[in-house]
Amino acid sequence: MMTKSWTGRFARGGVVLAVFASSVLRHAAAPPAFIPPIDVEVPATIPPEVSNWRYATCDGVEVLAAAGEESTRIYVENIALQRANLDAILPRDLRISWDRPITVVLYGVENPRPMPGIFGPMLSKVYTDRERERAAENREGKPLEVRVEPRIMPGAFVADADAIAVFNIVQPKVKASELSGLPASSYVTYLLQSRTPPLPAWFIDGLTAFFAQATVTGADLDLPPFTWISPAQTQLMLKDKSMPVEFLPMAEVFAHVNHATLPADERRKLTVRSQAALLVRWCLEGRAAGGPESLWKFVRGVRPGVDLEAHFSTCFGMSTADAVDAMRAFLPGAIRKPARVRLARAGRLPPVEVRAATPAEVARITGEWSRLAARMAGDAQPVLRSFYDEVARRSVAVGPDNATADPELLAGRGLVAVDTGDDTTALPLLEAACAAPHPRPRAVVERARIRLAQAKAGLAPDGRLDVAAIAAIVDPLRDVLAARPPMARAYQVMAEAWTVAETPPSEADLALLAAGVETVPGDASLVIAAARLFMDVGWVEQAGTAVENGLAYVTDAASRRRLYAFRSAVRAAAPKKTP
Repeated sequence: MMTKSWTGRFARGGVVLAVFASSVLRHAAAPPAFIPPIDVEVPATIPPEVSNWRYATCDGVEVLAAAGEESTRIYVENIALQRANLDAILPRDLRISWDRPITVVLYGVENPRPMPGIFGPMLSKVYTDRERERAAENREGKPLEVRVEPRIMPGAFVADADAIAVFNIVQPKVKASELSGLPASSYVTYLLQSRTPPLPAWFIDGLTAFFAQATVTGADLDLPPFTWISPAQTQLMLKDKSMPVEFLPMAEVFAHVNHATLPADERRKLTVRSQAALLVRWCLEGRAAGGPESLWKFVRGVRPGVDLEAHFSTCFGMSTADAVDAMRAFLPGAIRKPARVRLARAGRLPPVEVRAATPAEVARITGEWSRLAARMAGDAQPVLRSFYDEVARRSVAVGPDNATADPELLAGRGLVAVDTGDDTTALPLLEAACAAPHPRPRAVVERARIRLAQAKAGLAPDGRLDVAAIAAIVDPLRDVLAARPPMARAYQVMAEAWTVAETPPSEADLALLAAGVETVPGDASLVIAAARLFMDVGWVEQAGTAVENGLAYVTDAASRRRLYAFRSAVRAAAPKKTP
């Protein structure tokens, strides 16, 4: 599934990115189970006496707003300020980024009518008594209380393979001074966790802790005194300056590459996280040689097989043991005094222009939001899956028919068909969308996937695809491999296509796939597809490297079992070393 949902605040008091729980019904004897259907459908039109749709852009973000012009401008300017401040702290290459604009839908609560709901008359259709009983049974078969509360979905953000969309309720008469100048730590966590190649977990934890405490005052970043281990532990340290503080070797901190690698001992786990957070603060306050740039350089070079001690020495000009001593000396002052860091912004923010939205913009943006949100809500509420599928289809049907719709709207309609399992309907829509210049990357990838599936279905058991069939699948994929964010499925479809080709792939295509596995090593299906192709063409060493890198990043048990099984096949095929 391509759609992801996340929680948190995009701006404290500003544009909110709140979450929808990934599990709506929890199996437990108590308390009662709550199954709240989520209203994910945005109306494509608003009564003229209520408001008009407005449109604005800023720094890679497009905003569709059913709110007052001044409220819209203030919110959009705040988004631009947040992005500028984030850039002044964290380089863009160390977080996920998108070629496509981030889409934000704002709906003003100052409007005299609420956003129309879609659930009222539908509940009796979706929630029959039998479905209610089935949804409310726990693992012991005992019925639980079920309460159904339809509600809108304020502040959620959902991500596709190549896009992200946000919905938020706009507060009336908002003032710029009431909005935060920084994204919340939960949003920063999402940006860091979604970045490819993956960042080490110790760095994500440390930077998340930094953003959780930071506030912006004008051009300054303000930080409260540092917390070591816990507030209670920090208070004890403040009272007793002679209290010994345990520091771990940095090698143990750097071993925390994902959350499966944290120490089992709770105390050591907290120490790893505190030490990572202290390293980040030590660098961002400018206390380390080279300041933040030393940390960015170090993190960019962290990957499996790298000598981290030597790499650290190159970046920081000291050993990790010397760094521990320096942080040990830094800690007493850090827990006692707040800190202020000057933000070096790139320049003045451009003015925000708010204008009337066009019908095409309204149809495209409301359809995209509802499509992604419906997919996420259906994943979270399987009992309502078919209903949400229908919501997604209806959301992208608004606007012109397929003969006159713009390519973005056609791509959205095709992706709804893909997400609801209807490749037959999807293919002609995706073909039409991809015929335009600069098509949507995921549309290109899904078209290639369907083309490959259809071509393979027509093959004899030992059949192979000819040059023309492979070109129709692979050639368009090459154009989207450089898209941001990188899409694992693009590389996977390419690898699977070459596996059934009558001619071997070129060295250039093999190199592209090797780069893809290095870029997205945490996708087990991609790793196995690429490694299988490498084995077919005699790249046994590269196949082994791909699988080992995958095992360094893949954490779920089922995927790791698949990788271990394939590693055994790779090792069996490797040339035996002569004594």
